[in-house]
Amino acid sequence: MCPDKDVEPATALKLARAEIKDLQRELAVRKEISANQKIADASAEIEHLQEKLEKLAEIGKEVAEAWEELKKSD
Repeated sequence: MCPDKDVEPATALKLARAEIKDLQRELAVRKEISANQKIADASAEIEHLQEKLEKLAEIGKEVAEAWEELKKSD
């Protein structure tokens, strides 16, 4: 905002305060969006890790079953 020589100081102050409030609202919205994105990213990572854990658990179960079969055949 460029100060205008014809604008009263009180009017300029009101305009500046309004612009500050607008910028504060915009910043709050951006922070909320950023926080929501971080939550979404973390949720996706948790889901990915849960899938990996399930696969590893299945592999562990298969290995344990195979080991039991080997012990029985000895």
